[in-house]
Amino acid sequence: MKPPAPAIAGRLLVVDDEPGLVLALLDILREHGYDAIGASTPADALERLRTGRFDVMLTDVRLPEMDGVALLRAALEIDPELIGIMMTGHAAVDTAVDAMKAGAVDYVLKPFKLKSVLSVLDRALAVRRLRQENEALQRHLQKRTQELEAANNELEAFSYSVSHDLRSPLRTIEGFTEALIGELDGGSRETIEDYAGRIRRAVARMGALIDDLLRMAMATRGELVHRPVDLAEQAREIMAKLQAQSPERTLELEIAGPLVVTGDGGLLRLALENLLGNAWKYTAKTAATRIGLSGRMEEGDTIIAVRDNGVGFDMAEAGQLFVPFHRLRSARDFEGTGVGLATVQRIVQRHGGRIWAESEPGKGATFFFRIPGKSGQSAGVEFP
Repeated sequence: MKPPAPAIAGRLLVVDDEPGLVLALLDILREHGYDAIGASTPADALERLRTGRFDVMLTDVRLPEMDGVALLRAALEIDPELIGIMMTGHAAVDTAVDAMKAGAVDYVLKPFKLKSVLSVLDRALAVRRLRQENEALQRHLQKRTQELEAANNELEAFSYSVSHDLRSPLRTIEGFTEALIGELDGGSRETIEDYAGRIRRAVARMGALIDDLLRMAMATRGELVHRPVDLAEQAREIMAKLQAQSPERTLELEIAGPLVVTGDGGLLRLALENLLGNAWKYTAKTAATRIGLSGRMEEGDTIIAVRDNGVGFDMAEAGQLFVPFHRLRSARDFEGTGVGLATVQRIVQRHGGRIWAESEPGKGATFFFRIPGKSGQSAGVEFP
């Protein structure tokens, strides 16, 4: 029975114009678990670097066409993560030192001593691993720093909005409670009932604000659970519930399907509930509500569109669409807290995508959101 092959210790490129030396060194390195490939000229070495990935390049200092230092510089332009080791005789140690200044991490002397070569390779691969780990850490820190800056900016704006919008129903409750108390002695029943109704509505508005805040918090916390999600199926379920709440309304629903993306099913459903709920709300004054959901593929990503024939909005206000608690002029005749679109934006951003809108006053609105990745089938639906 053959013994198992040793694990690959690293992928090496050996460059030397002495074929016998290269073959002997390749045999030794392969015996010790390295995936080693030879090149006899700098041009051959550079071509191999362009077409394959290597961890370490061992190159002789003296080569035809260009010396080892120039080869190392050219190699690092192709792959900046490549680790360079110079091979040299005692007479060219100064040149090897110059090569280390140009980016090599070490050198080995000819004639080779196996122990020395293996020791240098171990150090070189350790350096490569440390560089890769450091780069990954730097990317992670940069991402976390950007997230923290965005969170701090959002928290500042959010705190202002919360304090403003939650105070409004509280002031209503406080004012009409005092007025109600004043009416209890001799006030008319009609006035008392009016004040009590205003208090109840203010309490309901505060409850709605708190519920929307909780939903927005849910959209920004917790781990995403990625799985295939059919947005068309979710949309049909959402619209069926909305239609059941207002059976007297006429609805023309156009949904392309299936529209399968990969993402968190719960959060994507919450995003659709907000987008379709807005479409349903802002088409309430039209004779026949028309709502469509469609999708298309673009550069491997899925772009979903939610269209309606409602009141629309002025694109000059589009920059405020996703600001928490901010409501556009065209929305002020409709109930709402101004949190829904902000929640949708957070959900889409957590999936690595973005959201935007197009509209004209009186001509409906279309909200687009992009989910990265080749996520499934898509088909388009266009209104005539």
